[in-house]
Amino acid sequence: MIFINISIVGCSKSPQQKQAIEQTNSEDIKFLKGKNINLDSIICDTKDINVIYLFNYYDCETCIHNGFTIVNQIDNQTQKGYVKVIESRCPEINSLQKRERYYEYIYSDKNDDIRKKLKYSPTPVLLLLDDSKKIIDALITTNLQQNEVNQFIHKCHNSFINHHSDK
Repeated sequence: MIFINISIVGCSKSPQQKQAIEQTNSEDIKFLKGKNINLDSIICDTKDINVIYLFNYYDCETCIHNGFTIVNQIDNQTQKGYVKVIESRCPEINSLQKRERYYEYIYSDKNDDIRKKLKYSPTPVLLLLDDSKKIIDALITTNLQQNEVNQFIHKCHNSFINHHSDK
């Protein structure tokens, strides 16, 4: 399996700040794992949803861009639209889609319900879900390491294969 090599950078921080962010991200991911999320008020048919990308209008642009880069990598290995993208508080989604060159549907969480239920988990974040919508793994798109990205993409790819081999 060939991974498209991407250059992912986080927000510009000192080495000490980056290390603190990595530690915080690790703790946040541990907090998220095992939590159930309800997508019914945002997406009508949630049966086949296993990966979501959640971002907020107030997140850093670079971090949002990192997330879309990863979404495209996952979709390229699985199928277009496999990752469901959900935004919250974005006043103008069309310009964001053009900037990111992402033309699949972006769902809107107008009231920021998902983040509220997750106790305002940091975003942008990719969430890998099981069939009951329990979070199996997460990838916060700030201060990323390429090996973390590759591992997460691999898990998403395996989830896709497992999910579609059952049908």
